[in-house]
Amino acid sequence: MQKILKGVEGWLLFFCVTMLIFSPAGTVVHAIIYIHHPVAVVLDLTLAAFSIWLGILVWRVDRNAMRILRIFFIRRECWQFWQSLVPRFNPTRPRFHWQSEA
Repeated sequence: MQKILKGVEGWLLFFCVTMLIFSPAGTVVHAIIYIHHPVAVVLDLTLAAFSIWLGILVWRVDRNAMRILRIFFIRRECWQFWQSLVPRFNPTRPRFHWQSEA
């Protein structure tokens, strides 16, 4: 007999919690750090909202969750690539100096 799978548990539950709590929290912190860059803030907050929505869809075992998950990861990779370019071309990026300047 085949076991009928129901609900979310194990690694998938960990993924849902990550998408609902940890990913949006980290994204909001990033938006606060780059508050001087409005495009980055809007994209960060959009990504945080998308992450929460995706976590809810996966948790509810929605039939569209895997398609939206694919879109999420493609969008996230594009966003990471763009973020890797911003520090090179943005002279107003925050600079963290751990030593005092004399």
